[in-house]
Amino acid sequence: MDSVNILGIFVGIAIVYGFLVIRYVNKPFHWVVEINLLKKMSCSVWEPGLQVLWFPIPPFMFVKNKIDMSQKPVTIHMGMKEGVGRHDPIDFKDAKAGVLVQVIYEVQDPIKATYDVQESNLDIVSHDDTGKEIHLHFHGYERATLNRIEATLRSFFGSYTFDEANEDSNKSAVEKGVTEKVQKEILDNWGVKVILIDIIDFVLDEKTAEIRQGRLAAKVKAETLALEAEGEKNATITIAEGKKQATITIAQGEREAAQLAGQGEQERLKAVADSGLGSAHAAAYIIARGANEAIAKGNATIIATSEGGNMNFAATLAGIAKGMSGEGEKKSQPTDPKTTSGTSSTSTPSLTPRKRGGNNT
Repeated sequence: MDSVNILGIFVGIAIVYGFLVIRYVNKPFHWVVEINLLKKMSCSVWEPGLQVLWFPIPPFMFVKNKIDMSQKPVTIHMGMKEGVGRHDPIDFKDAKAGVLVQVIYEVQDPIKATYDVQESNLDIVSHDDTGKEIHLHFHGYERATLNRIEATLRSFFGSYTFDEANEDSNKSAVEKGVTEKVQKEILDNWGVKVILIDIIDFVLDEKTAEIRQGRLAAKVKAETLALEAEGEKNATITIAEGKKQATITIAQGEREAAQLAGQGEQERLKAVADSGLGSAHAAAYIIARGANEAIAKGNATIIATSEGGNMNFAATLAGIAKGMSGEGEKKSQPTDPKTTSGTSSTSTPSLTPRKRGGNNT
């Protein structure tokens, strides 16, 4: 065999060896390589890039696992027929229901995720939102992580009623509590970090949904009737308060008007009393004033009479009214008995002169 052939053989072997030992790790994967030599096992992690598996003969040296180091979102379908998660519903205090929960996780220790998990890999067939069939593959560490998260969620939900679990504050409390409880355990044991647990929705079966819908409708109706009754009550109270306040205001106004009228009448009587009139004339003035007001209002009539007493009284009233209007009283001048023929010296002058046909009588 000549040297050319030998060289060709070595080149061929080198090429084959190169294909066997030279590997390239793509992002975002990390490879776990196991080495078993001299009855001693060791392992190493290959990061993305060109790597050499210099003795590629299992079980002496081989790639044990290829770990995706990126963040992976998975939706757990608890209590549903398809998807990741147990198919039996969650037992709330008052109902059974399914829950959709999104989990985001990532591997931080590839060696723990490879060797410290006892779960087997899982392949399932499901459907996406459009109904298209999809195939999902979960490594042992992923399956173990999701199972532990689901078990912890079921434990937390068991302490709530269905309505309580739907409240935003309680949902946030469950998400935070489950994350804190499983985080350290999963990271320490399997090298997986839980980044997010988000409760998406609660799903009731058809029969339970109908019962719940009826209860909610009855509750809403009762609350509406209560609000309407409260509104009518408040309106009645407001109207009553308004009437009460109006009555009080009117009464106060009438009382104040009466007080003012009384004060005015009192001042008027005082002015009459201070004017120097006798008590009889002062009384006649008040009566005359009342008569004038009644005439002005059109609800009284004064009847003139020829009786001497009435005429004298009317004349007295007229004279008082005339005196109060500013003309004052004028004393009657005595009649000279010498110039009057056929009359007594004690005769009284007429109260009111009359003109008839242009001559005095």
